[in-house]
Amino acid sequence: LMSMFKASCLLLAAVSVFISLTSPNPPAQKKDLVTTKRKLWVSTRGAYVSQVIFYIFTFLVEAFSLLVPHLPMNTFSALLLHLVPPTNNSTTKPRDLPNSFYFGLIFLTISAYIRYRCYQELGRHFTFEVSLLSNHKLITTGPYSIVRHPGYLACYTMTIGILLIWSSEGSWIRESCFLSSGNFVGPFALGAWVIWWGRVLIALTRRVPEEDALLRRNFGKQWIEWERNVPWKIVPGIY
Repeated sequence: LMSMFKASCLLLAAVSVFISLTSPNPPAQKKDLVTTKRKLWVSTRGAYVSQVIFYIFTFLVEAFSLLVPHLPMNTFSALLLHLVPPTNNSTTKPRDLPNSFYFGLIFLTISAYIRYRCYQELGRHFTFEVSLLSNHKLITTGPYSIVRHPGYLACYTMTIGILLIWSSEGSWIRESCFLSSGNFVGPFALGAWVIWWGRVLIALTRRVPEEDALLRRNFGKQWIEWERNVPWKIVPGIY
């Protein structure tokens, strides 16, 4: 039961990441794009690759490693147990889980909620690409009445949540042989992710003034009034 609890939390984390990084709409058409191909690759395909390879994979592997030992032992479960990367330690009781794990889960859940609300408010206007659709409307309701770019706030919140869970004591990515001494694959992959995702976050941050300028050019006084009512770009009271 205790292993099931942590596994359930990890599944919730995986679902939260999926919601945060999966657009409900297809990519914007080429005629609607207003950004460069390089920036698009960094901010869209790169985000999706990071999601699949690192985020959801690591959460599901850890959940899997907690559940497999409790399956009825047969040839199939023995094979699964052999395939799951071993860990040096695993905290499976709720009272043993560090606060960082719970805080990370909270951050991920908040991120998913913010992104979901963005999907709801923007509707067809939501794309990961900087684009201007036909009959484009300026959305100023929901989370957009608090900050002008809540989707990016969700992305940063998600990153904090993932790092908190990854670094928490007993996490698979911290305790497993994936990062053990003598194994260069794990540290290399993690280092590559840090560099890559850092580029993604920088690209997203640089897009904020570009998007503001684009919206101001196209909506004029409506955007100026929105900026006056919602002065914060990403973080209320800070930026």
